[in-house]
Amino acid sequence: MPLDWDLQEAVWEEFELLAEADRVPTGENRVETELVENYHGRGTARDFEFESDEPASMAGGENRGPRPLEYFLAGFAFCQQVVLAKHALATGVEVDDVRVEVEGDVDPRGVLGIGDVDSGFDGGLRQVTRVESPATPHEIRELVATADANCPASASLSVPVDRELFLNGERIDG
Repeated sequence: MPLDWDLQEAVWEEFELLAEADRVPTGENRVETELVENYHGRGTARDFEFESDEPASMAGGENRGPRPLEYFLAGFAFCQQVVLAKHALATGVEVDDVRVEVEGDVDPRGVLGIGDVDSGFDGGLRQVTRVESPATPHEIRELVATADANCPASASLSVPVDRELFLNGERIDG
């Protein structure tokens, strides 16, 4: 069971406190990175350290960690999960499991500035959200729409996201 329902009251209090506040301090999100060697980088976020690299199949890559864009996609997916979980707790929608897959293609010519090729994700992102829950398809559609509408990572994207939504193995978007 991924959600601790003992948190529900604390989530309600958080929503209430923030809704009634005149001034709300913004949450600081900060990472620091350093280039270690070639494409190998080391990053820190709060007390956590992580590494990034390009695959060994690329000149200079040694596969010492996920690619930077893989972290970007993971951050987007994690944000969707957290916001979905908070809203599930707040609304009482039972969720047994949530998995988010995000992928996007990048044309390396854009990264290298070759020709008139965009360096962003070619054609946007593709997202698949899989939810296991006894809730109705309507409740899950609303929960996912709320999570997407309130996810800071989603709001920060400037590319379209082509999404698919699954509930208990069955596609329900649409």
